[in-house]
Amino acid sequence: MAAFDFASLERRVSALEARQPASLRFGRVTEIDGGKCRVQLRDGQDVVTRKISTVQRRVLKDQDICMPDIGEPVACLVSGQGEEEGVVLGAYYNEREQDPGQPPTHDYKRYEDGARVFYDRKAHELVMDVPPAGRILLRVGASQIEITDQRILIQSPLVDINP
Repeated sequence: MAAFDFASLERRVSALEARQPASLRFGRVTEIDGGKCRVQLRDGQDVVTRKISTVQRRVLKDQDICMPDIGEPVACLVSGQGEEEGVVLGAYYNEREQDPGQPPTHDYKRYEDGARVFYDRKAHELVMDVPPAGRILLRVGASQIEITDQRILIQSPLVDINP
């Protein structure tokens, strides 16, 4: 009796998997490590991906990085070779995590502690709303402005008011 050729079977399975197109899959983040995360896919089998990269707005010279939270619903583009290759495209709204309802002219961020930052392109207005226990700190070289709910502190080698 001839021995079974596992190498041949593996090559044939790999060739079949390579013919599969990429697929859009949905799931929830289970782990975050640097710029990668693992996602439990909603496919009835609760398969968890290996660590896959996340799509970001910018990563080379200027960086704009915003990782999803553990448990956040995300959309993934997964290659035809299984869950080994793919990227997390980003989070999406659903019945549990609903759209905050900001106008389309607002670039909006809301944080877990209640802080909000938004820019209204139409009104040309930048708003930072920080909870009372928080602070806003602006620094340029040796100068800084610190804003808390109790005071505004300006530190600088020179301060001109209405020069």
